[in-house]
Amino acid sequence: MKRIIPFICLACLMPQSMCGQEISGSWKGKLSLGMTKLNIVFNIQKDGEKPVCTMDSPDQGAKDIKAEVDFLSADSLAVSVPSLGVLYRGHLDNGTIKGVFTQGAYKFPLSLKQGTVKLNRPQTPVPPYPYLCLLVSGGNSQIVKVSAYNRMEILGQTIDDAAGEAMDKCSKVMGLGYPGGPIIDRLARKGNPEAFQFSKPNIPGLDYSFSG
Repeated sequence: MKRIIPFICLACLMPQSMCGQEISGSWKGKLSLGMTKLNIVFNIQKDGEKPVCTMDSPDQGAKDIKAEVDFLSADSLAVSVPSLGVLYRGHLDNGTIKGVFTQGAYKFPLSLKQGTVKLNRPQTPVPPYPYLCLLVSGGNSQIVKVSAYNRMEILGQTIDDAAGEAMDKCSKVMGLGYPGGPIIDRLARKGNPEAFQFSKPNIPGLDYSFSG
């Protein structure tokens, strides 16, 4: 009987240690792209027997991007995002998933911890007034005069693409992947600003163009 007791105790401990690590829920990490750091979140849930996954890029305002779980075990996973050409493979160790984030020909180390990302960004105009607001996003680029929380005036804006759209299009043409902003930003810091001479646009007022 004495020989059986240690075996039984070990058998009781094994399920606990195996279940102590599990890859499910939301996992967050920061992708380092040179001078830029981009928050990435993978949301992994089980839909019956089949796991489902979405990816968030909070800094870019992107949420619930459809992803595919290529492999999932108690301590390893492989997730792909076909629409972005993204692949992430990682291994869970002491509460941290350590892996590699791949997009196109580029590979970046990415460690994930369980949790979500909450961005602390001011969404309501605050005094002192007036002040100029530069709005730059994937969908809008504007120069706005803010005179009060409920009184704003657009002084100038892009007449074609927003800044994010222009970067995404350039990145696509150059085969660099999506989203293009962080990739082009990283490469531009290593480039030569005098390599090309661009013409100066002749646009009246304070409007501007990112498409030439």
